[in-house]
Amino acid sequence: SFLRMVALLLESSQPELQQLATRSFMAFANIDEDTPSYHRRYDFFISQFSAMCFWNHGDERLIRRQRLSGLQGLQGVIRKTVSDELQANIWEEVHMNKLVPALLFNMQQQPGGEGGEGSNRRSDNEEEDPASLAETCLRDLVGRAGFGNLNSVMTPMFDYFDKGDLW
Repeated sequence: SFLRMVALLLESSQPELQQLATRSFMAFANIDEDTPSYHRRYDFFISQFSAMCFWNHGDERLIRRQRLSGLQGLQGVIRKTVSDELQANIWEEVHMNKLVPALLFNMQQQPGGEGGEGSNRRSDNEEEDPASLAETCLRDLVGRAGFGNLNSVMTPMFDYFDKGDLW
């Protein structure tokens, strides 16, 4: 199936193939489906895209592209699963403990790949700025969380702040 091929590309050790997989997954995520798919699981994609968000190998340009691809993939997963009650529950702790720290990590990164207090710079083109894209994804995630799911987002966020002494 299409998603199996995307998964195989994501398993590759070549960043270019992983980025191709992300673009393919985004095309899939943008498709509105008339009937829900009860059997589709996105666990693997959440893990892979989250790992890509922490990519730290190669030159600065490759790191930026790889992290952007990871963020775009997470954005696609959020778009595909959050609004569909019949999908695998993205609000589960195992998923949020991967997704939220990946977003916060990229929001914290300053331009140029250096970690720091975060960037106050807003990019006009969030497609090229991991911090802006991560912020957009987090806003989308929190905005789509119902009252009962808000704790699922906040707990990993507070854990991230605690572990990084970011208070």
